[in-house]
Amino acid sequence: MLAALLSLMIALSFSQVLLRQFWGMGILWGDTLARHLVLWVGFLGASLASAQGKHFAWEGPSCKGAGASILRWTAPLTTLIISLLLTKAAWIFFLEEKASGSILFRAGSLEIAAWVFAAAIPAGFLLISIHTALRCVLKS
Repeated sequence: MLAALLSLMIALSFSQVLLRQFWGMGILWGDTLARHLVLWVGFLGASLASAQGKHFAWEGPSCKGAGASILRWTAPLTTLIISLLLTKAAWIFFLEEKASGSILFRAGSLEIAAWVFAAAIPAGFLLISIHTALRCVLKS
């Protein structure tokens, strides 16, 4: 999904450049869609990095023994707590966005609601939380 969204984003941006440079026109909703695809790509990439244990890391070069052990648990637990808090805040934002009924853009007669793309935020933070929690459990 990450590769497909990234490919779509690149193709859309490249098409916009070609249309503007050679024909003096563009896809009216193309820039808006590309900006919001960045959210999806960013959060999917962050959750993938979290699943591989590459999202956040704290290293203490002088820590040995118990200090190193504490540091090894501090980063993922802090990440988990913060990402869960951000998931809650993003969920509230998503519900408010959905209740507002705002339209992000129109493509012909098709109207795309803003909440469709706002869903990336709570979904992304939730995926990061789940991956971080799984890594904590599997580490122990």
